[in-house]
Order: sequence, then structure tokens, then C-alpha cells
Amino acid sequence: MENNFLIKVEKAFLERDLNTLKKLAVPTHREQNKKENYTSVLMLSCHNIKHLIKIPDLEADCIMLNLEDGVSAEDKPFALVLCAIFLTQYKQINKKLVVIVNALDEGGYEEIIYLNQFMPDAIRVPKIRFVAEVNKISSLIHNDIEIHLSIETKQAWKYLAEFKSTK
Repeated sequence: MENNFLIKVEKAFLERDLNTLKKLAVPTHREQNKKENYTSVLMLSCHNIKHLIKIPDLEADCIMLNLEDGVSAEDKPFALVLCAIFLTQYKQINKKLVVIVNALDEGGYEEIIYLNQFMPDAIRVPKIRFVAEVNKISSLIHNDIEIHLSIETKQAWKYLAEFKSTK
């Protein structure tokens, strides 16, 4: 990653300058990592630049970029844009990059729409409840991006067989 660019990103983040960060998040083509069998997964909170910088050197096959529980409410907008910036920086990487968005009723839909242009390898959606949610997610996500559902609710357990037949 270009040092000058990284300095701009860090400065904007430290100054809490979301507008500058958004200008630095420019979508570019990413080569999708279609690897399905990975032996190690590491979760990183997207508001921690020092962790995001180290992604290429981490000893994990899959990196979960967390926008959900590991990020405070005030840091969530910054984490989303930092996630996008680092996705653009890792255009071709030997790790699967999966973004964990927030629950759908807590900004998840908007995050999915925004992240589409930055082409993560997969988007993990927590707290799924109904098939209609899965169908809406499927209609929003770019075809090359995998959908990972996090089954955490009793409603999801009830409809688990139906989820399997979507997308």
C-alpha cells in the first residue's frame, strides 16, 4: 500500500473527517477470491487501521471485516468507509475478505448497497429472520459477491430449510 495514501487515510480518520475518507474510497476492480475451503479465520474490527494494514501479512485464509458488534455506534460510519478503502487496496489477495455488516434493521441494507461497489468476496449478514430478508439481500448484492447468513434467531431456525433454496 502506498505510504502517502495511507498517511492521508490515517490523518482523516484521526481528525474524524468522514468527508475526506469518503473521497479516498474510490471503487476499483477487485479480483474475487472464490476459495471455499479455508482452515483459519480471523475477525478484525474495521475501525482499527493498524489491523487493516496488516491483512496481507496475517496467517489466516479468511479475514472477517467486522462492522457489527466490535464497532461502537460513533465509529460505524468511519469503519464502513475504512472497510471500503482497504478493499480497494487489496485488489488481489490470497485471503478471502468477508465483511460482516450490521443487522438489516440497524443499517445492514444500506451497508450492503454501499459495499457492492467495492466487491468484497462475501458479505455476512447477522440476525437473519425471514426468507423475505434473504430474497431482498439477494436482489441487492452483486452476483459475484457471496452471501453468508448468520443464523442467530429463532425465526431463522424455523425457516432454515427455505433459506437453503434462495439465490
